[in-house]
Amino acid sequence: MANYDDFVSWLPESFLGEDAVTLKAFLKALGRQFDDLDAAVADNQNQLFMQLVTWAIPTYEAEFAIKLVDGATDDARRNNIMAKNRAGQGPTPAALLNILSAYGYACQINQDFANYQFTIQFTDFKGIPPNMGDLQTLLASMTPAHLKTLFAYLYNVYSDFNGKYTYDQLETSGLTYEQLQTQLPT
Repeated sequence: MANYDDFVSWLPESFLGEDAVTLKAFLKALGRQFDDLDAAVADNQNQLFMQLVTWAIPTYEAEFAIKLVDGATDDARRNNIMAKNRAGQGPTPAALLNILSAYGYACQINQDFANYQFTIQFTDFKGIPPNMGDLQTLLASMTPAHLKTLFAYLYNVYSDFNGKYTYDQLETSGLTYEQLQTQLPT
């Protein structure tokens, strides 16, 4: 009730005596209304920034003509919006890296001019990223049709395990073969 405290501080002490029950009740009600108004204004301001948007996500998705592929969470949808906003820069390697960073991935782009293709290699994420469908849709909408987009993913290899873990340690870790491809036992 920050606004109530402000209202009370503006009035002289003589106005807030024992018999000022009605005035205090009025100021409390007014304080609650102003607190709610402050919260609503702050929430509406948050909707203007793509990093903070919550209930206005569908508005941004409609503006950028984004169709959900993965039925993603709000964070993933927010990342998709930011990436689509950055996509207006054209399909240069720097622009593609900027878009991928909106999804939170560090990548390297390898261009193969002779074969009209480029490879996006994920350098900080093991396995296939969870929102890959949204990312592929976005990249397909912004890259020229004559260029083929390839993806290279990181996985654990034999040298990640050799000499560090015994077969018994791997077996008792509780991880399946598929899980061992993307994570190491603790």
